[in-house]
Amino acid sequence: MLKIAAKFSALWAMICGAFLFLLPPSGHAAANDYKIEINKKTNYLYLYNHGKVVKTYRVATGRTSQLTPTGTFVIGVKIIQPGWKNIPGGHPNNPL
Repeated sequence: MLKIAAKFSALWAMICGAFLFLLPPSGHAAANDYKIEINKKTNYLYLYNHGKVVKTYRVATGRTSQLTPTGTFVIGVKIIQPGWKNIPGGHPNNPL
């Protein structure tokens, strides 16, 4: 179970980090102008800017409610040019 939780935590950090590239560099707009909402029933992610939806994405969530936590979270890590890009899905080096 701990192994599954660790994988989910890593995946969640990557999902959140993947959408941070859409945010402007600091000093251009306040980070709180952007919000991400994930609907676990429809498996859609919504990116808001100033309260308006600017992008939607299909996402995967956990099979049980314990695997996809509910709540408000601060995105604390921004990954620029992640090392896993351009690694095919299913490849042992691809963390997704």
